[in-house]
Amino acid sequence: MKKILIYIFSVTLLFTLTTSCEDYLEITPKTVLVDEQLWSSEDLILSHLANLYNRIPVYSTIYSNSDMMSNNDDLMWTGLYEYNNHYDTYSWDYQNYWDWEYIRHLNNFIEGATNATSLDENKRKLYLAEGRFLRAYAYFEMVKRMGGVPLITETYVYEDYLADPEALQIPRSKESDIYDFVASEVDAIKEDLALNEGSQTRATKWAALALKARAMIYAGSLAKYNSAMATPITLPGGEVGIPLSMAQGYYSAALAAAEEIINDGPYELHTSNPDKADNFYEAIMQKGNSEVIFAKDFTEGKTHNFTCYNIVRALREDAAEAARMSPTLGFVESFEYVNDFDGTLENVDGSGNYIFYENMMDICEGKDPRLFGSVLVPGSTFKGQDVDIQAGVAIWNGGNDFTFESSVNLGTTWTDGERWVGMSGPCGTEIHTTNTGFAMRKFISDKPGDAIRSSGNQVWWPYFRYGEILLIAAEAAFESTPQNIPKALGYINQVRDRAGIQALDAGTLTIERIQNERRVELAFEDLRWWDLKRFRIAHELLDGISVTSEHWALWPYRVIAPGETFHNSYIFRKLKAPRQLTYSRNFRMGNYYGEISEDWISRNPSLIKNPNQD
Repeated sequence: MKKILIYIFSVTLLFTLTTSCEDYLEITPKTVLVDEQLWSSEDLILSHLANLYNRIPVYSTIYSNSDMMSNNDDLMWTGLYEYNNHYDTYSWDYQNYWDWEYIRHLNNFIEGATNATSLDENKRKLYLAEGRFLRAYAYFEMVKRMGGVPLITETYVYEDYLADPEALQIPRSKESDIYDFVASEVDAIKEDLALNEGSQTRATKWAALALKARAMIYAGSLAKYNSAMATPITLPGGEVGIPLSMAQGYYSAALAAAEEIINDGPYELHTSNPDKADNFYEAIMQKGNSEVIFAKDFTEGKTHNFTCYNIVRALREDAAEAARMSPTLGFVESFEYVNDFDGTLENVDGSGNYIFYENMMDICEGKDPRLFGSVLVPGSTFKGQDVDIQAGVAIWNGGNDFTFESSVNLGTTWTDGERWVGMSGPCGTEIHTTNTGFAMRKFISDKPGDAIRSSGNQVWWPYFRYGEILLIAAEAAFESTPQNIPKALGYINQVRDRAGIQALDAGTLTIERIQNERRVELAFEDLRWWDLKRFRIAHELLDGISVTSEHWALWPYRVIAPGETFHNSYIFRKLKAPRQLTYSRNFRMGNYYGEISEDWISRNPSLIKNPNQD
């Protein structure tokens, strides 16, 4: 039976293979093609490949499911409705990924490229390698969510199996087997991606190695930290659970892949701006910089609205949107001071008295500059304007006694003609305000017009960047042998030096320090949730009870104390963010893996369910 391929795209322009940041993924013919037709036209091959790139699986990004960042990163929901703030338990199928249609299309593409004798041999190898890269990427996304899944590397035509339908009922592979598959695919294809060298939007050797490094560090930490649990999460057939004995092999593979990028790749940390905060902002936002390895680009005609949805309210350009999500106090305090590992913001002294600050930003003085590249704190400016964050006024009654006065009306002035409540809030009853006292900067465009829904913005999404690779190398070296501690320090201190904070030494380097370094360096990049899971700390930090499972805020107040030296200074209150009154994240043991549903099992009885979901 001849297989018929149906591909639905939306072609708007002709394109050529380039290595620039222009998005070649905008090709969409509407056609029904047989294999022979597809593989006889390079334009059609690239059209199909473009479609496959556009379907790279992600969860919480600036262009897909962005609102869900408030459920799995250091953000709280401050937009319309309250549903994201009452997410007190995660469903068993939270963040499931089970896309066999995509796998089938990738397998079909790979088979076509394998047999495409009409193509130039180098082009044929390139397209084949790209298809295998995308398939490896998809399997990594499945295994990190679901555990071991059926490993299917060829297309099946159902009619051929009518006599024996059980032949299509493929069981789940071991969790470790899927990670091994990702690694072996990268090893097999990386050199065949040479024609894409220099591209940041198509698979290159370096993007493939970045995928391997990330997958291997995940596998290593799963093997180590799952095994260390009082009751490890396992299934008898290995579909869930990687033996501790495999941890060192995965750490070694992660280190080798990362070091191949570090030693031989063309990447370096972005350091061109002497202002450390602005430099870090540019490392993510500036297209074509030296740090981004692989990204999803956006161009004219293909935009998204993340900036419109999340720009601080005072600077919004669309009257209906702003500040859907706000960074939390806990996240802000995870940033160290330049010369102090403890990042706690000091709002009171040792006796519990409020500390007076002449300027609002003074409370954050000396913090890791990456904080200011990621977050707008009270007193910040953005796009040359004051972000206008103020919760109200604090009327001094003597001693440490204050009456706090706020208003539901934003941008109001007090009786003295000075600011009462900021245009951006915080205000616990108003949507689209910085309810936590902080606003997002990372991924928010500073270009005029980019915060208008109808125009959108072209901020790209880095899948992999060099900062993460250095941190993978540091973690892998730290977890391998004591002899590799100097190497681990060298890699993590490159990241810290770029940030402008003190270096670590052998006495201060711990796995907790590495975890925190990833938290602040890679914030909002769809990595924090998976770190909590792979280190097996999600159920501890998000237990529904502890302060780490709650959203906390820092609210600034202007002091009203005429005649006193501290009149018109600022004090700060730490409080549980008022819009999330009943919300406390509750991660259950069954949330470490997605749900293999009864519906799936009824279709394929060889599947077995994941543990702890009864």
